[in-house]
Amino acid sequence: MKKIMKLRSLVILLSCCFLMTGINVFSQNEKPSPRYSHTLVTIVVGNDTLLYLFGGANSSKAVINELWAYNKDNSKWEKKESNNPPSRRGHAAVVHNNKMIVFFGEGETGLLNDTWEYDPPNNTWEELPYSGTYIPEARKNHTASVVNNKVVVVGGKWISGGRGVVEEFDPSTNTWVQKASYPGAVMGHGAFTNNNNVYVFGGSDPPSFRNDMWSYNLSSNSWNYVNAGGSTPDESAYFGYASSGQYFYTVGGNNDAKTVFDKSYMFNLVDLTWTELGDVPALTKLAAAFVGDNSGNGELYTFGGQDDQGVESDIFLCYNTINGTWIPVHIPQLEDNKYMIDVYPNPFNNEITISGTDNNQTIYVEIYDILGKMVFTQKYKTNKININLNGFDRGTYILKVKDENGIIIKIEKIVKQ
Repeated sequence: MKKIMKLRSLVILLSCCFLMTGINVFSQNEKPSPRYSHTLVTIVVGNDTLLYLFGGANSSKAVINELWAYNKDNSKWEKKESNNPPSRRGHAAVVHNNKMIVFFGEGETGLLNDTWEYDPPNNTWEELPYSGTYIPEARKNHTASVVNNKVVVVGGKWISGGRGVVEEFDPSTNTWVQKASYPGAVMGHGAFTNNNNVYVFGGSDPPSFRNDMWSYNLSSNSWNYVNAGGSTPDESAYFGYASSGQYFYTVGGNNDAKTVFDKSYMFNLVDLTWTELGDVPALTKLAAAFVGDNSGNGELYTFGGQDDQGVESDIFLCYNTINGTWIPVHIPQLEDNKYMIDVYPNPFNNEITISGTDNNQTIYVEIYDILGKMVFTQKYKTNKININLNGFDRGTYILKVKDENGIIIKIEKIVKQ
C-alpha cells in the first residue's frame, strides 16, 4: 500500500511540474489502453515525427495486436487499422529503411518465431518469409538492434528457458546466421548501437539479475566487457530503454525480489559513465523511444508498464534532455466540434492564415522553433488572422492557438518553404 501511495503521489507531483513548466502537450479522446510488454519506436513519415506503439498485454493477460501512432507535432494518438500481425507481447522492434520490423514474442498459443515489417506511408504489414537453411527458434524478452544494415538479435526466453544465443538477420535477403553467444543476462535486457557495435545492458539470468554491460562487434564476431562507472543502476530487467547517438537511457524495471524501480538513468559512451536522471513512477515492462538528433538533444518518451502489484498502466511520460525534466504527456480533452480552426497555407512562403476563431473571444497565437523556443506570440480578437512571417528562416515550426484561459485549442506543425 505504501508503494501504491508513493506512485500516486509521484504522478500528482509530475502533473504539478508539468503545469509549472508551461509546456502544453495534447492528447485526444482516443489513446492506447493500459498495457505492458509492448514496443515503441520512432519513425519520420514525410514532415511528421511519429511514435509507433505495437502489441503488449492487458490486465486479463490477453495479448494485443493493436498498432498506434503518436504524432509529437500535433500531440495526437491515432489507431492504425490494417492487416496487423498476430497478437504478441515480449517481442522486439527496430526501424530499418524507415520501416518497423517486429521479431518474435509470445502470442495467444505460445512463443512465436515470425518476423513482420510495417510500412508507415502505406499503412501495410508484410510477413518476411525466411530464406536459407537456418531458421530461428521462437522466444520472447530478447533484444534486436540494427548495425551495418543487419539486425542483431540477442538472447530471450525460449521454450527450454533463457538462452544467450545471438543471431544476425539480413533484411535484404531474409536470411539468418548464428553468431558468438552473449556472455551477459539472457532475457529482459536492453540494447543499443553506436559506431557499428551493439551494446547490451542488464537483464535477467535466472535466478539472478545483472547490471553489467557488454559490447558486440559485428566484424570480429566478438564480445567485450564494458567497464562502466558513475551512478550505475541496480541489477534489473524489463526496464524501458532507448538511445540517441552516444547516449543510452533506462527507465524503471524490476529485480529478482520483484521490487519495481522508480529511477531513470543515462549512460554516456564517451566517458563510460552512468548518470541518474530523476524519479519516475515505479513501473516495469514499459516501452521507451527517443525523438531528437544524434547528439542527445530531444525527448525520451515512455508509455505503459506494470506497477509492483501487477497492475498495467497507460502513463505517458516525456523527459526533455535540454532542460532535464520529466513531464506527463497529458491535456484535458476538447469538446467535439467546439473549435473548427484551420491553418493555411501549409507549407507557406511568407504569410499564414488562421480562420475559425471566435470574434468575441481573445485568442493567443504562439509559434515555436524545432528546439522549443518561442519565436512569435500575439493576441487577437477576430475570426480570421493573417500573420506575416517573412522574417522567419525556412524550416519547421510548431503553431499553438490558445483561448483566453490559456487552453490550447489548436496545435499544428507548419513549414516555411
